[in-house]
Amino acid sequence: VSNNGLSGSIPASINGSPDLSLLDLSRNIFSGSIPDNLYEVTGLRALNLSRNKLIGIITEEISSLRALTSINLESNKFGGTIPTEMSTIPELATLEMSNNEFKGSIPTEMGNMISMVSLHLESNEFGGFIPSELGLLTNLRSLKLANNTLSGTIPISLSSLKLASLSLHSNQLEGSVPFGLCTLSDRSKLNRLAVGCGVTCGCCQQDDDYCLTATAANGN
Repeated sequence: VSNNGLSGSIPASINGSPDLSLLDLSRNIFSGSIPDNLYEVTGLRALNLSRNKLIGIITEEISSLRALTSINLESNKFGGTIPTEMSTIPELATLEMSNNEFKGSIPTEMGNMISMVSLHLESNEFGGFIPSELGLLTNLRSLKLANNTLSGTIPISLSSLKLASLSLHSNQLEGSVPFGLCTLSDRSKLNRLAVGCGVTCGCCQQDDDYCLTATAANGN
């Protein structure tokens, strides 16, 4: 039922579909918060609520949806912090939370989400350091943390990943891009690296939009 101009609150009766595996309500005009009953649809594998007008927080009850492989909450008005309990969803491979009002630190427990392939948290209000534990996500291919208020340096641990895309610009980062990330770009594994103006980078070039970027020869 995506892209249908539907409005109002997400029906609380959603838990009346225990066999539901895909819920796509994206590109509508839904408002209000996620009903608690949604967390009772334990067979749900993909949840897409992106591009609505939803508000509120994501509670620890989301960990009850243990079959989830994909969560897309992009472009809403969600706030609060990422519940650490989310890291216990064993097969979660895609987490898209960009363009909301999430805040606080990125939980170090996210390093336990070993199935993660795409982690997109850009355009929020996250602060603190980039957790070095993200370097434990050996399946991660895309990491987008741009447009937050993250500080500190880029963790060396990210160099061990087989990233295709890494976006860190428009934060308050400092220091240097770890040499290993530049090596990834040279080996054409990392197609695009955008780090921002406060960071020095031996393999980057000036970019009017992102200040410093590196793009592999076969990247786009």
